[in-house]
Amino acid sequence: MQSENKKPNESGYLMLNGPDDTLWIPRSSNKSWLTLFYLLPKELVQKQKEYLALPRCPYDVLRTDKYDELIENDVFLQLVWGCYAWMIFQRIPIPKKDGTYIFIPGLDLHYSGNFPLWRMSYYLIANNVNPYEYIKYLLEKMPEHLDEEGNVTDPDCLKDMMPWSDAFREYEIECIENRRILYSGMFPEPLAPRPPKKVASIAPNDPGQDSA
Repeated sequence: MQSENKKPNESGYLMLNGPDDTLWIPRSSNKSWLTLFYLLPKELVQKQKEYLALPRCPYDVLRTDKYDELIENDVFLQLVWGCYAWMIFQRIPIPKKDGTYIFIPGLDLHYSGNFPLWRMSYYLIANNVNPYEYIKYLLEKMPEHLDEEGNVTDPDCLKDMMPWSDAFREYEIECIENRRILYSGMFPEPLAPRPPKKVASIAPNDPGQDSA
């Protein structure tokens, strides 16, 4: 942590104005996620009860290394990222066969403390797969292979649900083409500039030429 006396490159730091001085938090540090951590409801944080010991004032945490062992580890990141991924995905409607939609149960009691979808997203990015399109693909296609109780009717269909399947690749190509058509109407190609008109050159009068 650096003080205001030696101001670092602002692009790589978050700035926190405290009562006495200014603290600069490296973006590469787990401490840069403290702002989101403090926005989590207590019901979710208590899934990792040791983090309830963190003071509610981030300035008190950053001014000492007492809590570094809690913050500078993967458990802290899993808590923050997992909670936010769960809170986001519970708002996504899932289509049913009858054309209506249901939502992922969103009660705090339903959260187990481990939501692996964010890890799946990072895996997809590492393998050049668009996470948005793949998850959208699952939400649209998977209900076609489920019964009323949510059980898979044909296990063989799961091969088409994989991100490397031909079925998903065809879906991905279709999404790209649909976006191209949509954007082509929104942003028409600019008109090519016209070449300048040719103007006949006029020879200057020769003062030495005799006039008729």
